[in-house]
Amino acid sequence: MIPAKRRIYSFIVAALLIQITVLAVSSQDSGASDQAEKPAYLITSGNVVAPEKMPAYLEASAPLFKAAGSEEIAFGKLSDNNIHLLEGEWPYKGLVMIIKFPSMDALLKFWNSPEYQKAMKLRDGVVEPNFTIAIEKSR
Repeated sequence: MIPAKRRIYSFIVAALLIQITVLAVSSQDSGASDQAEKPAYLITSGNVVAPEKMPAYLEASAPLFKAAGSEEIAFGKLSDNNIHLLEGEWPYKGLVMIIKFPSMDALLKFWNSPEYQKAMKLRDGVVEPNFTIAIEKSR
């Protein structure tokens, strides 16, 4: 009977050690993630007024977005019923996009690059911008 109790105690001690190790590793990981760059999000709204001219902008900008490591998170329009205004007023026409970047630095580097600034000129007269903001993940 004593050997069985020892095995149970050994199992309990081993389980506790594993749990302590997992907690220690996860707290080290969370410390590392605090130091890692936080993702940033480009949130933009605009009204496409010349859809037939949009492909030129998309052709020029798509490779730049990809090279910057961006990822489309959401795209929608109130008129398509995939955006729901839950509070307040929404005076804007058109679409809303949310695009994730690896970091605020990556987002700003992309936005301010000569290549993207050149591509943006292809939107002139095609899209009436409502707003564009950049926000960094808080935690």
